[in-house]
Amino acid sequence: MSPVRVKGLGRALRCLLGGVALGLLAVGCIPTTYEYPVDFFNEMHYQQSYRRQEPPSVSVPVGAIPITGGEPVLPTDAYASQKNPVPRTPQSLEAAAALYQRNCLPCHGAQGKGDGIVGAIMRGYPGAPAPVDYSDPAVVALTDGQLFGVLTNGKRNEQTLQGMPAFRSLLTPEQRWSLVNQIRVLQGK
Repeated sequence: MSPVRVKGLGRALRCLLGGVALGLLAVGCIPTTYEYPVDFFNEMHYQQSYRRQEPPSVSVPVGAIPITGGEPVLPTDAYASQKNPVPRTPQSLEAAAALYQRNCLPCHGAQGKGDGIVGAIMRGYPGAPAPVDYSDPAVVALTDGQLFGVLTNGKRNEQTLQGMPAFRSLLTPEQRWSLVNQIRVLQGK
């Protein structure tokens, strides 16, 4: 009894194996930084620990204020009394408009109505908070300091990461105050 050969099957198998081999070679040539692209491993070297002959690191006390730089984290109500130090000049408003376009427009839209591209996507998900409309009476009633506090600390659920992110580490305090001026311009104030 002789084996039955299917014509072209050998060629397809060779092409498939050759493609797999080339793919493995290509992956092996990618330079690496020895870090995982997605960190899904809970590994011991990411914990707060100390090595032999090294004193334990002391955690920062709650409520401590940095003296070597950085911005202190204030309670939400502490922002209400703060005044905007950035004057509304044509130059500062031009810079604020550029900042708004890069950081706020995708969610809040060109006129601050909460109708940006990302905002429209967020409205499609049930339970996801939609970006606020700056003309909403609750937003108009906020002081400049309270708006600055929202820009600084964000307004989002840290468990689900839904809502507005904090801009504390992305924008300087002066840039955040400029954005407060831009929000007021969009509100017509």
